[in-house]
Amino acid sequence: MGTASIEELTETVPDAAKWFQLYLWKDRERSQELVSRAAAAGYGALIVTVDTPVAGARLRDTRNGMTMPPTLTPKTVLDASYRPEWWFNFLTTKPLGFANFEGERMSLAETVNSMFEPSLNMVDLDWLRETWPGS
Repeated sequence: MGTASIEELTETVPDAAKWFQLYLWKDRERSQELVSRAAAAGYGALIVTVDTPVAGARLRDTRNGMTMPPTLTPKTVLDASYRPEWWFNFLTTKPLGFANFEGERMSLAETVNSMFEPSLNMVDLDWLRETWPGS
């Protein structure tokens, strides 16, 4: 879910001890791809996150139409018109998005609910132990 990719982090801090946080996907091949990329990039530990079986009710985000990557709407343009530093950042920095996967533009809740495995169990953890080359 990070805004920097697995490989970008390794390039930026090559000698740092790195742990990879995995939200297990429903699509096991995509999970396998992330785990393999993290191992190849020198991550020393795999941390499996189990705190997001379903997306929380983020009513403010829903009401404001928050999507990933962000969508420019008339409301966001109006809000930003009073904040020139937002425009400067928008025009001079890399677009915000989830760097380790690409997908269609949808709300954060839709992203979580469509991608992540809500029924993670010990069989999944055994599979990850076999998959992860580290300890």
